[in-house]
Amino acid sequence: MAIMPSATGPSDLTGFLANEHIKAVFSRGAAAEEQINRWLRLIVSGQRQEDLQAAIQDFELLKRHTSDDVPEKSGIYLKLLHGRAPYDQELDDWGSDGPWIGPIKWFHCTYLRTFSLGFADGEEFLSTFPSNGIPMPIYFFEEMIYYDGVYYGDWEIQAI
Repeated sequence: MAIMPSATGPSDLTGFLANEHIKAVFSRGAAAEEQINRWLRLIVSGQRQEDLQAAIQDFELLKRHTSDDVPEKSGIYLKLLHGRAPYDQELDDWGSDGPWIGPIKWFHCTYLRTFSLGFADGEEFLSTFPSNGIPMPIYFFEEMIYYDGVYYGDWEIQAI
């Protein structure tokens, strides 16, 4: 006999069933990633084409302005540090060094929720938290910056 939640509101039932589904998927081991990928493709495919194109442009913009090596071009850069994945990983050391992003003209942050980057070549990027199923290339999460599969606890603005 299945154990049902004590509350019977739609939100409680949806949450209960979603949690049960998550447990079932993660118990599949390696096949879990494939199932999650199919679901996320379905979610993303339901978005407006213009929003998908804008997201791709954001990923390309960040990629053009990101380097794992110390930049040779002089300027101001956002440097990500103390990386970890998953975000709640307990570190025995300083974590991984992240990329250099820039050169930038300016960096603006609002309440550790969003930030904007103005690049030296005139391009601009606004980071928001992922919504409506479309991922963002970089954003704040739990007071860290997420970028390319890693959560960074520290970041600096450095002049090269």
